[in-house]
Amino acid sequence: MKAREGDYAYAYGVVSGMTAKLIDDKTFDELARFRSVEEVVAFLEGTDYEPEIKKVVGKTIEIENLESALKRHFVRIYRSIVSSIPESDRKDLNRIISESLKVENLKIIMRGIHSGMEPEKIEEMLDIMEDEELITELTKAKSVEEFIAGLEKTEYHDVLESKLPEYKELGNLLPLENSLDKHMIDSWRGVVSKDLRRFVEIKTDTINIRTILRCKISDIPSKDYIIEEGHLKDKLSEMERGEVKDVLEILDRTTYGKAAKEAMSEYEKTHSLISFEKRLESDILTFLKENAILRPLGVFSVMSFINAKRREVKNLNTVVICKHYDVPPEEIKEILM
Repeated sequence: MKAREGDYAYAYGVVSGMTAKLIDDKTFDELARFRSVEEVVAFLEGTDYEPEIKKVVGKTIEIENLESALKRHFVRIYRSIVSSIPESDRKDLNRIISESLKVENLKIIMRGIHSGMEPEKIEEMLDIMEDEELITELTKAKSVEEFIAGLEKTEYHDVLESKLPEYKELGNLLPLENSLDKHMIDSWRGVVSKDLRRFVEIKTDTINIRTILRCKISDIPSKDYIIEEGHLKDKLSEMERGEVKDVLEILDRTTYGKAAKEAMSEYEKTHSLISFEKRLESDILTFLKENAILRPLGVFSVMSFINAKRREVKNLNTVVICKHYDVPPEEIKEILM
């Protein structure tokens, strides 16, 4: 049965209470100025993180255990929130969030292995994870081929293995990352909620935009990598035919126009679109926030909080790692999300 606004009253109450406890930007600036990991831990012991922190903190603090504690905290909060939403939306939302996190971690690991990064550094970059043991083991792979072989018992193995020849031919991770994106979007088909379908369409748009632009920069034909869905479906062919500037000009006439204008300026100066990709992700968060305000008794309020909580945990993870390596406060502030 389709969820009604009234069915979200309890979930909205839960999320509202937790939103008030989120760590704000001002506090993160203060955390960046703390002198040590121990001071950060002392701060967290007086927050909702205390149950997880107490389990890993003794006479000494192992940074890996602390990172795991932060991620376990997110999983606990996430599960408590998902259990509060209407049953008709629960399965779909859990599928969307869970698949997003898995795919993001797999991409992080592949990028790290492809660039020759040490396993410990890759592990530090990982997002929240559910299957922690498998993900951690995958960071130790000596090659992308070995990484894919390590996924043999998962749904991702065949998806990635089929694109290995393209990866080897191009020397570019695009075919592998794109196959994960397509698999993720495909796994979201059939969501019941109209609101969640809107989110899937926007996520599809951002994947297509990023893919087309990456193909343009790497001089790779984009046709085989496009997902023929999303709000921009009718503009995809036009975007495929143009150059980078043409794509950005087409986007300028869409809801992604503001981000495209900023990207055009950046591209003309640096021929880089890294900031644009970050801006696209930021636009998704803005979409969730705006819709949460317009319809507080609905799934967008829940999704907006989950994303805000994820951002908080990732920032805390960044702070503790940087403190561990004595990174200066101003540098920490620059890399916080």
